[in-house]
Amino acid sequence: MFDETELRAIVRWAAECADRALPTFEDAVAGDARPRAAIRAARIFVDTGERTAALREASSAAFAAARETGYPSASAAARAASAAAGVAFLDPAASPHGLNHVYGAAMHAATALGATDWPLPPPEVAAVVRRYPPPEARKDRASRFVVRLDAALRG
Repeated sequence: MFDETELRAIVRWAAECADRALPTFEDAVAGDARPRAAIRAARIFVDTGERTAALREASSAAFAAARETGYPSASAAARAASAAAGVAFLDPAASPHGLNHVYGAAMHAATALGATDWPLPPPEVAAVVRRYPPPEARKDRASRFVVRLDAALRG
């Protein structure tokens, strides 16, 4: 479905998406560095291609930060950071569920920022996305976001 170079491109884009929303978390929850650490871990993966325990732990820690904050936007920003680190563990098998992981950081970052649309991923990520079956439309906000972004990408 994709190779390591493509996976690194997916993680790079996810880290960029999460980084956009990071100030939302840090403004609400001063002193909690877990989401920032997850984005940093994602960028280390992009540089090294190594899926480490530290990468998985950083993703989990950012997810815990998301659960612990009482601010919905801050929680979404922390989830974006968690998704950025976690997508490095994406299974290359083609499934609609996998596509949700590819779009996860963008979806959570857009939620954190109150955005209704999002810039399309770079061409190397778009090429991977087009190999997946289109996502199924559901009524929840996350699904609607993924379907809209995917439709824009597929043209």
